[in-house]
Amino acid sequence: MKRFVLASFVLVGFGLAACDTPTEVIQQAPDGPDLVQLSKTDNAVGPSVASVTGAGHIRYPNSYRRVSVTAQMNADGVVSGQFEFHRFNGPVHGVVTCLGVVGNEGYIGGIVTNYPNLPEREGSEFTFAVRDNGQGSKSPPDQVTLAYIGLDPEAGYAEQFCNQTGPAYDDLIGTWTDIDNGNLQVNGG
Repeated sequence: MKRFVLASFVLVGFGLAACDTPTEVIQQAPDGPDLVQLSKTDNAVGPSVASVTGAGHIRYPNSYRRVSVTAQMNADGVVSGQFEFHRFNGPVHGVVTCLGVVGNEGYIGGIVTNYPNLPEREGSEFTFAVRDNGQGSKSPPDQVTLAYIGLDPEAGYAEQFCNQTGPAYDDLIGTWTDIDNGNLQVNGG
């Protein structure tokens, strides 16, 4: 038990240190039903008003892939978090720069920080969405969309996606896929 607590503090401390890039809120999301505002990455200090956390496996015809995410927005609209996706061609890691929550769905975007098998995609944007379908064995499986990786950061696709607006959202939402052996939680919508 002591090792678990110590490891938790070390991991939390590492996570907070990795997200130490102060910026300011860049946009208020348009008014709409339960839409949470969008912001750039910063230290998320204070209580969380929206969050997406969890992990799971995605079954494809010839393989499993694993997704894990932690994203939160504080009351000042500051977003922080990380994303990792283990794909057929290796892991991809990124920092979360925007988060939109509507009901039980979370829309996540950010910047790829590590992609060993395709390093030319580092610095590009990513987007994906998750759907929390409840807790417990009697609930239907949670769901995730495809993660789009390699988007031009100058085009602002992640920001549009998190706000569920514009052509980026329409083109990138993709198909919802059930996750296996996991749990995704969306709060604040």
